[in-house]
Amino acid sequence: MNPAQLSARRKYAAQVLLCRPALLDRMATYKRFCLGQYLQGTKQVELAKILDITQPSVQSLLQQTLFWCVEMSQLPPRPSEKMAKRAFRCLPERQQEIMLLMFRHGGSQTEVAEELGRSQGYVRHWYMKGLNGMEEGRVRDWMWKVKQLASFQRSKFFVGRLPFSIPSGSTLLVLAKQVLQDHKKSRTRVT
Repeated sequence: MNPAQLSARRKYAAQVLLCRPALLDRMATYKRFCLGQYLQGTKQVELAKILDITQPSVQSLLQQTLFWCVEMSQLPPRPSEKMAKRAFRCLPERQQEIMLLMFRHGGSQTEVAEELGRSQGYVRHWYMKGLNGMEEGRVRDWMWKVKQLASFQRSKFFVGRLPFSIPSGSTLLVLAKQVLQDHKKSRTRVT
């Protein structure tokens, strides 16, 4: 790998290390796949062939993933459920139910829809009404941030098309540490 490619891999590794494994597990599977392959040394051109997309698309995907890691690492601590319930009191009962479930499921409209036996559109409608009806505060800020990051995740294009296993958040952290350790070893050999 040339020096520019190694530098880019180190940048991604450093950003991955800012995230907790549970947050990395929430990353879209195709993004975890690409990031894992990239951290293992797979070139963007090779990833493009695997995914049957262009190399600039892979580069964009990796940049989006880096952005996601940065944003997730800056996600404020999750408020307590007790605090969330207090924040939801100002809402009508239906919105309170949706908001509490969205809080418990970390912003996953799909999981809430499945639990309620309703459509994702139904959940999204009441969730947005609830977010807009809430007073300013820590719970609302946290839920808005989670909503923004969840919307960044959408893409059904790669579902079922990935040829290799998807690394877990813990595996991504191990790969990132390895990239940085390899970099330190190579620097000590040179000097």
